[in-house]
Amino acid sequence: MGKEVLVIDKGGRGNAIAYAFARSPQVSKVYVTPGNAGSSILEKCQQVPLAFETVDEEIDAMKKYASENNIDLSFVGPEGYLSAGIVDVFQNQGLKIFGPSKVAAQLEGSKVFAKELMAKYKVPTAVFKVFDDPLEAVRYIDAVGAPCVVKADGLAAGKGFCTMPK
Repeated sequence: MGKEVLVIDKGGRGNAIAYAFARSPQVSKVYVTPGNAGSSILEKCQQVPLAFETVDEEIDAMKKYASENNIDLSFVGPEGYLSAGIVDVFQNQGLKIFGPSKVAAQLEGSKVFAKELMAKYKVPTAVFKVFDDPLEAVRYIDAVGAPCVVKADGLAAGKGFCTMPK
């Protein structure tokens, strides 16, 4: 009998990952949570719509589902779940899951952490400065001029979105 996989994602990337697992002859069933409308139309795939008010509640529900349904491997796509520590939670329950730990996910989840780590270990990267005060950041941008990149610390869901005060 093949392995059962839980893909934790709700977007197109999750559908692509689920499809890749479904194509494997070693996989008998792929569950996708929270999933989307496309999750259940893929061969060997079933959507498991676990959605709660907080990420921690969702992670707890996913852990419970994986445990109660004897999932052989869970695969996490979104950085939000990774930054919230889903891998650590699953591993502490003895569940197999693929993804970085909460500490390692800081590389994606915190621009400040990543830039400071690169500076510490002399990894080539652009000059950076960290601000807590948005107006101080605007003054700095005015002083250094273009080209200049501004990023908010934290997850931007791949969008790089940042708002500046007027």
